[in-house]
Amino acid sequence: MSYKIAVTSTDGININTHFGQADGFHILEVDEVDNRWRDIEFRQVPDIKSDISATDRPSCNGRNEARLNAIAVLLSDCAYLLTGKIGLTPYRILQRQGITSLETPGELDVVVEKLNAYHIKQPLKQGTNL
Repeated sequence: MSYKIAVTSTDGININTHFGQADGFHILEVDEVDNRWRDIEFRQVPDIKSDISATDRPSCNGRNEARLNAIAVLLSDCAYLLTGKIGLTPYRILQRQGITSLETPGELDVVVEKLNAYHIKQPLKQGTNL
């Protein structure tokens, strides 16, 4: 059985980007039995006009609810998001979409192996499509 993971990474090797700064997401497919993964695609974040006021930091995409909802739809087939850092609002929006967000900066190989060990121990949730 396999499942998908979205990853914020600038190089496809390390989880090194803050969720709000990511221009896109590497999508990994993990074979939970063989504990192997492959990078299957890169999904670009749609260009959504910001609803951030002039007093907020212009780079703080975690406050752009339209962008966050678009990302939740973009990643809706992923079980997990691995990111360097994520704010509470995006975390909650993704959680409502059924995506578990984890702050796990580090080498992708190491983190995915640990995540898969965790994943296979979890009982399958009713209605989960992995």
